This record gives sequence, structure tokens and C-alpha cells, in this order.
Amino acid sequence: MPWRQEPTKALCVAQCGAACCRAPGSIVVTRDEAERIGRHSAHETVFYQEGPDQHRLNFSDHDGRCPMLLWDSTCRIYEDRPQACRRYPSAPDPRCAVWPS
Repeated sequence: MPWRQEPTKALCVAQCGAACCRAPGSIVVTRDEAERIGRHSAHETVFYQEGPDQHRLNFSDHDGRCPMLLWDSTCRIYEDRPQACRRYPSAPDPRCAVWPS
């Protein structure tokens, strides 16, 4: 992947404040990932089923942010985050501090 610098938890928090985890946005997760996210959540996490093993988590359903994003812009489940989060960014995004401009 042609990153400007290797993404890390510290870099994402310090450089952009986890902008990718805020609205507008959503992620597609598997059924297993949705269940795992739900177990980590202190409140109800809303998913929309898009297929037998595919769900969508819309940030707009959670005050415009990923429900796993903490007040300090860190991810509550970073080590256990879904593949969609691990693969981000997959295309240029001006909000991302690691993608070349």
C-alpha cells in the first residue's frame, strides 16, 4: 500500500484524531465481527444486515462516530478491530494522515 508513513494507533490519534472513525461513514463487517463489536459495546450497537454474513455499521446511528471510538480518539477494540478498519485507507482520503497527498 502506498502510504506516506506506516499507520499506527499513536500516529492516527496524534495526526488526525481518528477522523476515519467519525461521520460521515460506515463500515462493512462480517457477522462474527458484528458479534464481537457488540460484546465490547457498553450500549446497543446498531447494525444493518446486508447479506447472510455481512452487516453495515453506520456511524450516523451512533452520534456520528464509531461506537468503539473513545473520548481521546483511541479505539476501544484496536487489537480486535474488524478487517475493514485494518485495511483503511484503501483509497486516497484527505482526512488520513498516512495517505500521500
